[in-house]
Amino acid sequence: MLGSDADYTIIGARNERAIDVLTATLDKTDHERIGIFYGVAHLPDFDRRLTEELEFERNGERWLDAWFLQ
Repeated sequence: MLGSDADYTIIGARNERAIDVLTATLDKTDHERIGIFYGVAHLPDFDRRLTEELEFERNGERWLDAWFLQ
């Protein structure tokens, strides 16, 4: 388990806000690419929101390095 119920509640609230900002951004721009940068614990909830609530469909998967540390 990644954390407590309180952790998941905080993640859900943050994700909800990020989705609100994403929706507003999509409504007022014609960008083809928009990124959301969050930690791994947010991803299952983001996946659900993007596919179920916004009806997005996956068309591939690509992993990018967020940081390069030497």
